[in-house]
Amino acid sequence: MPSFEDICRSLFCSAEAGKRLLIGGLLSFVPILNLFAFGYLYRFANQFRQTGKLELPEWNDWGRLFAEGLYFFVIALLYFWIPIFIGWLLALILFQLSLGFLGVVALFPISVSVVLGISLMTSALFEFQLDTHWGNLFNWKRIVHRVVSLWPALVLPIVLFSGVIFLGVSLFGFAFFVGFLILIVYTTSVFAQSEIENS
Repeated sequence: MPSFEDICRSLFCSAEAGKRLLIGGLLSFVPILNLFAFGYLYRFANQFRQTGKLELPEWNDWGRLFAEGLYFFVIALLYFWIPIFIGWLLALILFQLSLGFLGVVALFPISVSVVLGISLMTSALFEFQLDTHWGNLFNWKRIVHRVVSLWPALVLPIVLFSGVIFLGVSLFGFAFFVGFLILIVYTTSVFAQSEIENS
């Protein structure tokens, strides 16, 4: 697995990196247009998985980029936003049952659902990109098993990614875009290594 230093040097220190990151960060702020940024993240994940190269792809083939952004959005909806919604409901129930005495402790299910949702989303993205077949998204046993079996290797980068999003909330578009690029490298490396070991 590449070190954090290698990732940053390869992704962020090339001549074109600044412009490509700026485009992605700005697009991530704007509804609908953020699908292009999602498509870029999808494309980067697929490129890294296939080649292992730590380089940012060009911003081109915008029609395809939009379609890939829709793939990314559907995966996020199923495996990130649904767990978040369940976590929010559980937090609301805890808060109501405790008559508010639990305070911020009642928000614990939301924190867990964020970490779990990010884990499931990256696993689902990896599964979907096996052959870009929609049926792969419903292979939830493999998606969940991958997260459960590799949890020790996933928890730190995912918690760090969550922290970057929290700390960079005022620059959410950039924090999300850059953070997810790094997260893709870590999770794809972990998942691919596991596939090799189990084959």
